[in-house]
Amino acid sequence: MLVSTSDATDDVAEAADDLAATVLGLKKERDTWRAVAESYQKAFEDQTARLAEVQDICFATQMELENERIANRHSQKSSEVSQASPHGTIDGTDGTDDKLDNSSSGTATIYESRHAEVTLRPNFCFRRVEYFTARRDYDTALREVDHLLRGPLTPQARIEGLLLKSTIMRRLEWLYDALAVCSEGLELCNRLEELHAYLPRIQYQRGFCYYQLQMLKQAREAFNEVCADDDVLYAKASEMREFCDDQLHGRRPGFEAHRTVTEGLLAQISDDDSQSPRTAILLSPPRGKTSTVRKIAEKYERPQLQIPGTEPAKPKHNLKEEYKDPWQQKNEEQLQSERVRKGSGGLNPHLKEPWERARDEAFSALRNDRDSGPGAEGTPLTGGTQAQLHTLDTLRAELPNAASIHLQSGTRSTFLPEGVTPFAYALDPWLQQNPEYRHLLEPTTPSSTQASPVHGSSVHAEGSTRTAEAFPEFPFQSIAAYLRDRNIVEIRAKILHVKTLLFRCGVLVMTARSLEQAEFLHSARVSPDSEGEEEDPGKGWYKAYYEAGRAAEKAGAMAAELSKKELWLDGLQARTWYWKGRADAGMKRWDEAGKAFGKVGKYDATKNGLTALERRDVELRREEWEMKVELAQQGRQGDEVLDDLTGGLEDKAVDSEPVRAEGDEKSDDVKREQREQLGTIINDMKAKYKMKYIRPFSLEEQEYIINGVPVPVRKQTKDFEERGVSRR
Repeated sequence: MLVSTSDATDDVAEAADDLAATVLGLKKERDTWRAVAESYQKAFEDQTARLAEVQDICFATQMELENERIANRHSQKSSEVSQASPHGTIDGTDGTDDKLDNSSSGTATIYESRHAEVTLRPNFCFRRVEYFTARRDYDTALREVDHLLRGPLTPQARIEGLLLKSTIMRRLEWLYDALAVCSEGLELCNRLEELHAYLPRIQYQRGFCYYQLQMLKQAREAFNEVCADDDVLYAKASEMREFCDDQLHGRRPGFEAHRTVTEGLLAQISDDDSQSPRTAILLSPPRGKTSTVRKIAEKYERPQLQIPGTEPAKPKHNLKEEYKDPWQQKNEEQLQSERVRKGSGGLNPHLKEPWERARDEAFSALRNDRDSGPGAEGTPLTGGTQAQLHTLDTLRAELPNAASIHLQSGTRSTFLPEGVTPFAYALDPWLQQNPEYRHLLEPTTPSSTQASPVHGSSVHAEGSTRTAEAFPEFPFQSIAAYLRDRNIVEIRAKILHVKTLLFRCGVLVMTARSLEQAEFLHSARVSPDSEGEEEDPGKGWYKAYYEAGRAAEKAGAMAAELSKKELWLDGLQARTWYWKGRADAGMKRWDEAGKAFGKVGKYDATKNGLTALERRDVELRREEWEMKVELAQQGRQGDEVLDDLTGGLEDKAVDSEPVRAEGDEKSDDVKREQREQLGTIINDMKAKYKMKYIRPFSLEEQEYIINGVPVPVRKQTKDFEERGVSRR
């Protein structure tokens, strides 16, 4: 009795240690999940703050959009009044005009009158675009032509619309975008024969864009592609091609032979301007600079003839100092702006993107026009020209934030000028720190891929960086992982659900194991007389294993579904099969447990799913499963032999595995073990005595086989004599 008490004490101590270890593990997992929850909470708060900022920007943008709608209503009313105006008063905007006024937006270029204007008119559906272009409202015209190109158009109308869009972009100094649009039209013409008549106009437009970018070789090739079918364009292209040849071979143009001293000084000023990162080419000096330099030169007086005995005459003004100060001040401003740009995280002007260079050039040209053009005399500029005079830096110095935008009833009232949206103003500081995202906010080309009659693209814009950015690739290295895919939030939620189910499997298996140990302790503690008076604590261990198996199956199905999306979740699948095998082994389903442990080895080939302790546990349980399978095979063979010997007269034991209840697991296992032992003994006796027939064992023999109760020798002899077998 003392021995049994000490054994029970040891079992209780061992069970207490296991429970303490389990509780410690659960506490560690609790701390881990608490840390994960805190990190998720912090990320959620950060994301909420970003969302609030974006909402503020959206509110400001909505206000600006309302202002735009009011302005559009006024412009529509004015356009309805002016619809009856003759079309001859509108400049050609079909891509063949190469004459830009000094007051045009984005350039101060002046061209000679020899570049005659072609009177070909675009399609009638682009009448409103022509109207806005004639008013130099290029932003509205560009939006209108983009809207038309997105709709259904005939191939001829689409080509004319692309030429019109290229011309508008060229007037806005978006030369690379204009080249990309020309390439789109060139591809469409090459695919459809009925559009070959538009090839000269497209080639001429491409050549002129290349010429403005000072890409003389490409411009000469484009002008050379203009065929002689169109006499006007061919003559203009030939003249421009000769002009490109003169500049390529370094020949001195004829008009430079008669330059005066003042004009030579202007050439020096033009050379200073060419050192800045501007892409537009000045075909002739700006008018404003000519008048300014001549005014300065008039202050200089030539010295009179020297009279003997007198001092030589001196100029009233020092011409060198008069010209030194403005140049020195200009150089200092350029150096200071470059230092500021580098200090704020920007790029070197020579390393900027093309659209950034075009924007800076437009601002610089507009400043020159403001000093010498109609803007200096008080004439208001229209459309985007007046708006672009205000840079974001000057606006930011005047405005505290984008929230200062407000509306008044029925009128357009805003602190921001036209052309500078609240979204661009609020987003500019972040874009200065992250310049790689600027191209994502620019208008993309081709203008209409879905509405175009042809699909696909095999021709790219030559020398155009905008073509590669039509469908840009996002810099995945600098974007958070949970933002790289539209469905990534759902995928992460599913992965978290799988991990939660696996955590539940572990808790259930540990609980079932504790209940099994409690059952044995309870059976050792309760006396046979008091049986039934106290509830059995090990009653729910089978249910715990069953719930763990269901959770593992659900987690395995979700992990398999996620693995189809090439997420490489083999380690997660290995853990699901591990807990499925543990649950099946706990329920004594050895066949299913063996299959589950076999799949664990398949998915854990890279050793990234299970821990070393779990892998060792899998090996031990796999050996146990093989032993159980072998015993089950022997039991089945014993049943077959018993059927052969009895002729099938004995009632077969019904397999209670499918209809097992919660309280019958123990008795079923005992019966199965008894059948296995009985089959083994039958096989041994058949091999030993080589009997053709043997009657079923008596009750005493079965008691001896199962429980080890000895059978009297006299009884054994009597039984053998009845069977007709002599003892050896």
